[in-house]
Amino acid sequence: MNGSQILPDTELRLHLAREGFVPWLKDELARVFPGSQHLVRSPPWIESRLTPAEAAQVPSVAFSAQCLPNAVPVSAASVSAWANAAFQWLLPQLDDGTTLRPWRLHVLSAGDTQDCVPTGRLRLIDQALRQVVKERRRRLWKLLVADPLAPWNDAAGDGTAGSGGESLVQLALATPETGWLSLSHGEERKKLRRCLSRFPAGIIEIANDPSAPSQAHAKLREVQWHLNREILPGETCVDLGGSPGGWSHVALRQGASVVAIDRSPLREDLMSDPKLTFLKQDAFAFAPDTPVDWLLCDVIAFPQRTLELLERWLDHGWCRWFCVTIKFRGADDYPLLETFKAMLSARGSEYSLRQLHSNRNEVTAFGRASPP
Repeated sequence: MNGSQILPDTELRLHLAREGFVPWLKDELARVFPGSQHLVRSPPWIESRLTPAEAAQVPSVAFSAQCLPNAVPVSAASVSAWANAAFQWLLPQLDDGTTLRPWRLHVLSAGDTQDCVPTGRLRLIDQALRQVVKERRRRLWKLLVADPLAPWNDAAGDGTAGSGGESLVQLALATPETGWLSLSHGEERKKLRRCLSRFPAGIIEIANDPSAPSQAHAKLREVQWHLNREILPGETCVDLGGSPGGWSHVALRQGASVVAIDRSPLREDLMSDPKLTFLKQDAFAFAPDTPVDWLLCDVIAFPQRTLELLERWLDHGWCRWFCVTIKFRGADDYPLLETFKAMLSARGSEYSLRQLHSNRNEVTAFGRASPP
């Protein structure tokens, strides 16, 4: 613990950073939870000891790929021992004899690159735990969500009042013999929705699209997975800074109409698409004649200008949904994330700020705008 004293009466919460972003996630956690303790416990995971007041917040942690709330240290010597230890721990929390909850399971590596747990071992533990549940508690097995891409299930499961919706069980191994278990029920899941992902380790692998004009398409496709909401046929989109057309390409293929704004044209085939209108002008000065369904913005700009652009669109009620990339020059820009969070919260937007798997030195703001 680096010689630090553990704070009493705290919640142990783990946050996963992307490669190279451990110090920046730690800095962000210190800004979001200034009264709590944050330690690099097992890179790329950061251990937070949250005070009760800060643990009760609805947090937004942009550099957190995944979160393990109420984490409990655990150890086991073998695959079967891991399966049995996890089963004994989670059983009373998922099935107390009266309440059954739908649940999903993530088995992750929490070790650094020098001490990582082989994916084969993780897969064996995952399979063994599922088999133990199937053999020992059949009715719980039937409520296990098999598809990791499925939306959260917030129905009561067996119809029992107060079951609180779907639970997430996470088992993160730091070494083959040590790790953490975490379980979050429906209400806590909702509270942590801006830093807790339904995807294992927060990763969504987007297949390459050779027909797209750039790799930027992956960001918009990933956001739609996180939102569990696609751009629909017949919807209207404004794509600011659209050239060469990665995001317009996605929207057009999904049946939307697009107004693309840039100083440079999009790829030739996109320019000839009847559902695309191209306007050669300043993306920051553009204002739509009528509100649109989607604001799409992947423009290269200083973060402060992007903040002002998004704020303007939300204040005028020009879009229902938004997906905006915040591009950083360096680490000195990262604290501006707190200004983005405050701005979005003040406007009642249901939002996420997340460093996508497809992002580089950038973060994407996405969500649903509140009516002005």
